[in-house]
Amino acid sequence: MFLFGKKKEKQPKMKIDPDSINVIREINGKSFAIVYEIEPDGTERIIGKGGGCANFTADDFVTIICNGSEIFRCTVESLRASLLMSGNGVRLEGLTENGDKHKVIAIFNKMG
Repeated sequence: MFLFGKKKEKQPKMKIDPDSINVIREINGKSFAIVYEIEPDGTERIIGKGGGCANFTADDFVTIICNGSEIFRCTVESLRASLLMSGNGVRLEGLTENGDKHKVIAIFNKMG
């Protein structure tokens, strides 16, 4: 019996999306020419140019690093990644450590 209201419902734990993990594995080692952030209103702004790459960190996060700075970081469980239809980039979205949704589009460097 609960004296002060209803029992708290647990938030369902997000499950790792194997397709998104495969995308990250596929783009591992590819460099990015440019990275755009997708704002909540749908507009895009450049957040990184040249020298970018994606990787897994030891603490179960996926990061995008551009010119030595981390510009995207999300938990592996919240990661949703897909290659662009053109094949020249990837769209990544996920939750930050604060629980904020973060979306980016990274365009591959044509040189490799």
